[in-house]
Amino acid sequence: MLNYRTNSSGIELFEWVRLPGNLTCISAGLQKYTNVDNENNIWGVNRQQEIWRWPHTDPGPLDDWITDRWERIQGALVQISVGPAGLQNQPLPTVWGVNATGKVWRWRGNFGTGNTWDKIAGTFKKVSVGAGGVWGIDSKGDTYQWTGGGGVANWTHVTSQYGPFADIAVGDTQVWGITSAGQIVRRPIAGGAALGWYSIAGSLVQIAASGTDVCGVNAQGHVYCWRGSAISQANTWLKLWPDRWPVSSGFKLKQVTVGENPPGSPEQGIIFGVDIVGHIWLWKQTSAYL
Repeated sequence: MLNYRTNSSGIELFEWVRLPGNLTCISAGLQKYTNVDNENNIWGVNRQQEIWRWPHTDPGPLDDWITDRWERIQGALVQISVGPAGLQNQPLPTVWGVNATGKVWRWRGNFGTGNTWDKIAGTFKKVSVGAGGVWGIDSKGDTYQWTGGGGVANWTHVTSQYGPFADIAVGDTQVWGITSAGQIVRRPIAGGAALGWYSIAGSLVQIAASGTDVCGVNAQGHVYCWRGSAISQANTWLKLWPDRWPVSSGFKLKQVTVGENPPGSPEQGIIFGVDIVGHIWLWKQTSAYL
């Protein structure tokens, strides 16, 4: 769970810290589902469609993270999604991505120089991986759920009274969606066929889910995190106000991803973001209050 700490005035004691590198898409997968992989599983792609992985494994203070560097992973993608380690009986993180022609690829779980990706049948503009499975959005904005295997028949079309969809995010028990008009919707994964999608108050252009944590970015580049219950439809989004903005008021994020701190860290949940020029940011508790 994300941990929102406040001072006596109710002000969030957090700030955005810039990390090295430049990306167009970033994704962090939880590591709590296995004791084998002791990493936060942070991956990203840049404008050149290169795939990069953040090799941080030290469970020490988050301040140490800015001294680490990205490592290159073979392949070329325009969008990437990282699920939790331990998913699909794999001790390493489950990583899926989409290339420039919409082809879907799944990481084999090795860092060698050979073929490290398996092609999955189907064509999508985005995929999302979570403990609740793998979902995708095609070029028409329709949503699909992957049911296993490698064939097209293993993608099940999930109908919706909303849409077309612009973004999708899979958590533990819920799948969240953003329509092209910015409407927020969600659907339970178990029993969803009977219950269907329902609208959530608020408006976002991008959404991320990891475990039970859900955050997103609105059209103004501001970050909001969900504070409602599993069945709430009310507008219970909390805007993240840092104590210090890293740059001028023009600072805007275009995408966020939710991760989990390494074991031993005083905070519980952390957020990574990419701004409109590709800078990478980490949302963390301010050092003045550590």
